[in-house]
Amino acid sequence: MSLSSLAVIQQAMTRYVLPITLGLGNVGNIILIVFFSQKNHRMNSCSLYLLVAAFFGIVGGNCGVIPYVVALYFPDPFNKFLVLCRLRLYIIYISAMSFRSMIVLATVDRFALSSSRPSFRALNSFIIAQRATISIFIIWVIAGFHLLIWPTIQNDRCLVYGVYGFTYSIIQLITLGLLPTILMIIFGTLLKKNLYQSRARVHHVARQAINLNTTAFRKRDRFLIVLVYTEIFLTFIFTFPYASYAIYTALTNNIPNKSVERLQIESFAFFFTVSFLLYLGNSTTFYGYIATSKTFRCEVKNMLLRFVGRRPTTIDHEPAENNMPIHTTNQTRSIISNIPH
Repeated sequence: MSLSSLAVIQQAMTRYVLPITLGLGNVGNIILIVFFSQKNHRMNSCSLYLLVAAFFGIVGGNCGVIPYVVALYFPDPFNKFLVLCRLRLYIIYISAMSFRSMIVLATVDRFALSSSRPSFRALNSFIIAQRATISIFIIWVIAGFHLLIWPTIQNDRCLVYGVYGFTYSIIQLITLGLLPTILMIIFGTLLKKNLYQSRARVHHVARQAINLNTTAFRKRDRFLIVLVYTEIFLTFIFTFPYASYAIYTALTNNIPNKSVERLQIESFAFFFTVSFLLYLGNSTTFYGYIATSKTFRCEVKNMLLRFVGRRPTTIDHEPAENNMPIHTTNQTRSIISNIPH
C-alpha cells in the first residue's frame, strides 16, 4: 500500500467513519443514561457505575473526535494554541480514565453481588457506589493535572515529548491498558466461580424442595459472564494499541531527520490507535449490552415505546411451564437470595 493511499484512507475515515461512529456512540450512551436513570434502576449501584461510564464516554468521545473532523474544513485551534491543546488532553485523560474505572467498578460490583460472604456483598451498596464514583473522579482530576503544564505542540501535533513523554506513555500503558484488563480478568474469574458455587448450593439443598428454573438461571449466568468478558476484550482491543503506540512515540520522538515516509506512517498509526480505536471504545458499551442481553433489549424497547406513548410489551424472563408456585424452606430462601439477578 502506497503512502498516498494511507493519507486517502485516513481522510476518508475522518470524514465519514468517525462522525458515524461518534453519532452512534452518543445515541447509545444517551440511551444508557436515560435507561439507568429510570426509577427501577437509579438506586442500583451497578447502574450508577454504568450511567457515569456512559457520561464520560460522551465527553471523551466528543472531545477526542470532533476536533479531528473539524480540522478537515477549518484550521485546528487545538494544534495551534497551547492552552487549548493542554485543556483538551486534560479532559480526554479524565474522561478515559474515569470511563474505564467505572467499568472496572461495575465488574467488582457484580462480583460482590454474587459472593456468599457478607463482607463482600456489603460492597454492593448504592452509598458505596456514590462515594467510589466521586473519589475516582477526584483522583483522576488530580492525577491528570500535569497535562495542563507539560504537553507541547511540535510539527502541528499536540503531544507529550522527551523524558516526560516516555514516562507518561509508561503510565498510560499501565493505567489505561494493562491495569483495567487485569482487574476485569481477576474479578470476572471470581464472578464465574461464585456463580457456579451458588448454583451448586441451590441444587444440593433445594433439589427436592423447589422447581428451580435452571434454564433461566443459566441464562443469567451466561449473560453476566459474557458481559464481563466482552468488556475485558473491548478494553484490551481499544486501549492497548494506543498505549503501545504512545511508548513508540516517546522512544522515537527525538530521532533526528526522520524520512517523510516514516513520518506519514507514524501519523497514520497515531490516527488509527488514538483517533479511531481509542474513541471507538467509548461507543460500544450500549451495543455490547444489546448484543448479549435479551432482557436489556426488551427493557430498552419498552422504555422507547413509553416515550412515544405506546403500550410496552411483556418481558418473559422465564419459560411459561416453570412459572408455577414454588414452596421453599427458610434455608432454601436464604440460599436463593444470594443468587445474582
